Amino acid sequence: MILLKTAVVCSLSLAIVKTSCKKEQVSINPSLTSAVWQLGELARNDSKGNSYYVRGSKNNTGINYDAIRIKFNEDGTGYYTTDEDRTFPLEWEFKNNNHDEMILRVNYGGITTYLWKMVVIANNSLYSTTLFSDQGENLMVTTRYIPTR
Repeated sequence: MILLKTAVVCSLSLAIVKTSCKKEQVSINPSLTSAVWQLGELARNDSKGNSYYVRGSKNNTGINYDAIRIKFNEDGTGYYTTDEDRTFPLEWEFKNNNHDEMILRVNYGGITTYLWKMVVIANNSLYSTTLFSDQGENLMVTTRYIPTR
């Protein structure tokens, strides 16, 4: 009886390991990791109202976003360059197998975690919406990143 229970536990363990291995092999859209992404468009909602940025044309946000860059490596690392043209390491992962949510951890000297929702990679663009708090202010930011040229 003990031998049978051990065999069942071992079989279940092997099944779990085999399933876990399959999960980690989910393919990543090659567009995500083959490009360095720059901000192409941003819509922001905060306590002051709505603001909008479009690369090369419109910007009523008060922030010049032209320097922002993100690079995603296949191994879950990368970098983030801020609007002040400062570059920081990041770690990233998809939160689910649908690849419509991503977790980004940027190391600014301490880890800041962002949850990107409604992620779509299509038509040479990377779209996301993020809800977060910055110095006590709640923000919602929707972005469209485009590959650098």
